[in-house]
Amino acid sequence: MFYKIGNDLIDFGNATIDFGNTMCYTLAVFITKGRSFMYTEIIRIIQAGMALDRKKVMSYALVLSENLRRKGEVKYADRIHDLLNECNGSVATLDSLGTKPVDSESRLDIVDVTYPKTSSEDVVLDARSRDEIDALIRCYGKRDELMRVGAESANTLLLYGPPGCGKTTVANLVAARTGLPLVTARLDALVSSLLGSTAKNLRKVFEYASQRPCVLLLDEFDAVAKNRDDRNELGELKRVVNCLLQEMDDFSSESIMIAATNHEELLDKAIWRRFSRVLRLDPPKRDDIGQLLHLYLDGRTDDVLESGKELRRIVGTMDGFSHADVRTVSLNALRGAVLDGRESVGMSDLIRETYLFRNHSAADEGAFAAYLKEYGIPNRVMHSEFNIPLRKARDVSKSMSASRRETAKAKGGA
Repeated sequence: MFYKIGNDLIDFGNATIDFGNTMCYTLAVFITKGRSFMYTEIIRIIQAGMALDRKKVMSYALVLSENLRRKGEVKYADRIHDLLNECNGSVATLDSLGTKPVDSESRLDIVDVTYPKTSSEDVVLDARSRDEIDALIRCYGKRDELMRVGAESANTLLLYGPPGCGKTTVANLVAARTGLPLVTARLDALVSSLLGSTAKNLRKVFEYASQRPCVLLLDEFDAVAKNRDDRNELGELKRVVNCLLQEMDDFSSESIMIAATNHEELLDKAIWRRFSRVLRLDPPKRDDIGQLLHLYLDGRTDDVLESGKELRRIVGTMDGFSHADVRTVSLNALRGAVLDGRESVGMSDLIRETYLFRNHSAADEGAFAAYLKEYGIPNRVMHSEFNIPLRKARDVSKSMSASRRETAKAKGGA
């Protein structure tokens, strides 16, 4: 794509610079003639990107922006600045977070820093959960007013419940709505085999998060917050939990702390009292599953989501699924349609993927055919789309009909 700046024709190519576990930045790369004042910054940006040096990329890109501004190219200077903000939140916040802490044994980073863009429309929650999260965000926004009247800010949240029900998504939503960076503790690097190192790493995480306002996410929280009365654990656990309790007590009201666990029964009793809000996230109900399907597949189906009858059938196959399960099945169905050269997902695609998700295989042709029939897939579709012989499909249909008649007869006799 080419743009005119002054008398020069400039090619804006998209260069994606990969920063490993940090993030990817997309910067405009300028290739021009007669603009020597830009060459130095361009070369330095590329060198810093190849060296995975985020700070230098940001610094040199800002210098390039200011050089353009001084030359009167305000539009393009603003564009560079906006790109940096879009990729990283506020440019000014990057330096304030400083170098990420590492585990002294493995030398791995023990936190990840991201700037989520999750919107409320991207998250499906029940009314109570949404109200609790809204209240947390409102309390944070009015924390100074609350402090003036002697009410502590409710800036700590414990999320628990089955896996895949949106705990990490909620943390991303809170960070996006407050405009704060999300600092996620990496439990794989934080928990160390060296005596005393886990507690030290935990302190490093809280010290890092204290450098500026942020949302601190402690996922898999039970790994560092287990019950100290557990006879199967060594003294190291008590040191870790005692350290955690102290750090939580000293946590800044300028930030938000979110802990998430799938095993709330393992948490130490003292941990629960440190949270101003506790929220259980459950698997989605049927109405919520319908919303999730619209979220992931809206505009990509052959109107099955618009038909109340067909939507109810599909939702019925996903009863008991977590939010993550619904997403997995939806995207698998979409991938299958694309690989088959189709532009839209049909009801049979979703029914098949729910069966495969539950059973991991369709090797039992009779069981697969019975499942398809149960949820309204016609014999001809079983044959044309899933290569089930028509004779087999008819036999399964007859067997299911006979079974229903016997059941009805038995109930009538009773």
